[in-house]
Amino acid sequence: FLLIGPLTVFISTLLFVLTLKFSLNIPTENLMYISLVKYIGDLLSIVLITPIFLFLKDNIFVHRTKNSTAAILVSLLSFSLISFIYVLTSNNDFVKKERVFTTSAQSFVEKFNMINLTIKNSLTGLNGLFQASDEVTRAEFDKYAVKIANDKINLSALAWLPLITDQERENYEANLVSQGMVDAGIKKQTKQGLIIAPQADFYLPLHYITNFDLDETNVGVDEFSRPILKNTINKAIKDKNHIISPLLSLSQHQDKHTWGIVYYPIYKKNSPNEENVLQGLVKVVFKLDTILSNLQTSMNKNIFTYQLTYGDNNRITQPGYHLNSTFNLQNEIDIFDKKGQLYFASTPEFELSLINWQILIMMTMGGIIGAVCVAFVYFIVAFNSSLTRQIKEDTAKLLEKNKELTSANQAKNLFLANISHEYRTPLNA
Repeated sequence: FLLIGPLTVFISTLLFVLTLKFSLNIPTENLMYISLVKYIGDLLSIVLITPIFLFLKDNIFVHRTKNSTAAILVSLLSFSLISFIYVLTSNNDFVKKERVFTTSAQSFVEKFNMINLTIKNSLTGLNGLFQASDEVTRAEFDKYAVKIANDKINLSALAWLPLITDQERENYEANLVSQGMVDAGIKKQTKQGLIIAPQADFYLPLHYITNFDLDETNVGVDEFSRPILKNTINKAIKDKNHIISPLLSLSQHQDKHTWGIVYYPIYKKNSPNEENVLQGLVKVVFKLDTILSNLQTSMNKNIFTYQLTYGDNNRITQPGYHLNSTFNLQNEIDIFDKKGQLYFASTPEFELSLINWQILIMMTMGGIIGAVCVAFVYFIVAFNSSLTRQIKEDTAKLLEKNKELTSANQAKNLFLANISHEYRTPLNA
């Protein structure tokens, strides 16, 4: 019971662990915890359940008695109580970890929404700058761009795209030449490189561009001539709102489609009686995966990995993200004009915190106490049963002996009566 049981459980646990190790990629600490939980659980099952079977039917170890119910109830109660405490404690610990995961994810969403709002406010502030001045100079534009530079947001570029009609093109290009621009002119981006933009009704060239990590090779490029951006620009002009483009790979960075561009149209009245006229668009360029990465780094918590999706086929997945995690969460977010989804999955490091050695120690101590209680009742009942049986056997022996003594006494009395008669007859004669 106390030697063969632990040895048998050890062998079965060893086979179980080896099977897991060679069939699944489980971290060593996880595997150790699983094996100890299995070993202790199986051992407690043997220690606490075996007495129930021993008292159900007569066997060479225990003779069934009327008091066997007590031992069975104590065994069931101990096993049930230990199991209940373990499940309850583990569940409470799981709920706490889940709450930490959810809180961290919600905090990430709130900070991401704040970044969206900051970018929106920055572009809206540019609208105020253009409304307050008849002509915003490059120095004024650069000064405003420096003010909104934010390490957490990590903007890559801020640009102004004036609306130039075909009639204004010649004067515009001449103005660029006078400012010392090399190869000044409105250009078009093609797969072969930059070419002179063909004639069109209007153009939206990059005029002012303040770069935080990009060069100025694209100054004068007509954004409206780029097919991938045309729909986004049209939507911004039509909705008069902040519109985000699909994820792009810029010419300077062809490795990943992780760049986002937000456009915001500038409308202005040339005179009090006129309607608002489109002056151009301001745009901000940022690397969306860098924003998300910096945001998570600022939280200083390795709790979750994420995946961001919005629009059609726009997806950024953090390395290590997987759906088969212990904790998962989905949040719907607004990415400027688009509806997006942020998916969160717990990291293996955070899932390791679910391993609670204190619960395992408590389970072990409870099992020892339960085993002692069961053993105490086991021995009391067994001793009581043995004592009762011994008393019955001794009583039967005493009764048999009493019968023998009674018969002997009667024989003695008969013998004495006969002898007495035989003595009295001759004496009387």
